[in-house]
Amino acid sequence: MVAACCIIASIKQKDTGTKAAEIMTRDVSPVQSNTPIAEAAAKMAEARFGGLPVLDDSGALTGIVTEDDLLRRVELGTSPHHPAWLSFFRSPGLAAADYVRAHTRTSEDIMTPDPSVVG
Repeated sequence: MVAACCIIASIKQKDTGTKAAEIMTRDVSPVQSNTPIAEAAAKMAEARFGGLPVLDDSGALTGIVTEDDLLRRVELGTSPHHPAWLSFFRSPGLAAADYVRAHTRTSEDIMTPDPSVVG
């Protein structure tokens, strides 16, 4: 995996010759698609990674869970709290999408599917 900060640093240095293999993290511990979100979050925090690959039952890469995917989570205490008056202006579909995103339970539910793979 290549962290965004490594890519940004390379761009700032105007280093167009840097290869992903030179800045990538090789020892990344993936999570399974059925891994509970709280467990994936703990694993990312422990390893100090901004994201983890998500594998299906056969070991194939199906997505990536990032810090952004973990925002607005009930079990992590980061779910959005909207004032009651705001419900008059929000569509029911948007409210439902917020609820589903905040209450889903597995890495597969929140992951970014089909990540780009280089090499």
